Amino acid sequence: MKIKVVCEGKTEKGLRKLIGRILDDKFPDPKARRKISISFDFMDGVPEVLKHIGTISEKSIAEGCISVICLIDLHRIHEHFPEPLRNALSGQDFLKLEIPDRVKWLKDNITKYLVADYNQDKVTAHVALHEVEAWLISDIETLGKTLRKRITDEFPNPEAVDDEKPPHKRLEEKYRYKKSSHGKKCLEELNYELAMQKCPQFKSFIEYMLGLCKPASSS
Repeated sequence: MKIKVVCEGKTEKGLRKLIGRILDDKFPDPKARRKISISFDFMDGVPEVLKHIGTISEKSIAEGCISVICLIDLHRIHEHFPEPLRNALSGQDFLKLEIPDRVKWLKDNITKYLVADYNQDKVTAHVALHEVEAWLISDIETLGKTLRKRITDEFPNPEAVDDEKPPHKRLEEKYRYKKSSHGKKCLEELNYELAMQKCPQFKSFIEYMLGLCKPASSS
């Protein structure tokens, strides 16, 4: 059972260890766990994700992947729409949508406009609201240990942190956070159950992936 995840790099590189840890917890039977193979393509930013999701999907599905998951940040994504998305909705009109409608539009249309028709049923877009760092601020204890600082801020609703000043900017300014080092390590060690409680989009992403893997425990 092969699954491909296509996402940005830096912080998201921590997903490999995090997802492995989640799978180990949810599929304790070694026989079932060995049936699940999740691989990652880490791209250099949102533009590269959107540019290559079609070709990566084509190659991955041809190689036997049952699903390809495109994971992107909502933050400033409208600035990087490739032509097919711009033709469907301008960045200016995209910003007129309410936040939940922006997320829904991306989930509905990234696959529709950037993936070949015959592969669309195997490709799904998931959106980090407003960015993956929202997941990190859901778990202040792990974040503080990673940064070796006491986190004095409270984030009861991480996905609602203002897009004008998203989580990574707040962490950089106050705690000298760095995506490539702190972000990756914190994501690897994230209390994912806590993050799922506080971050509905993260929960949706994880539950979708686990649903794909569920047949491994019954076959």
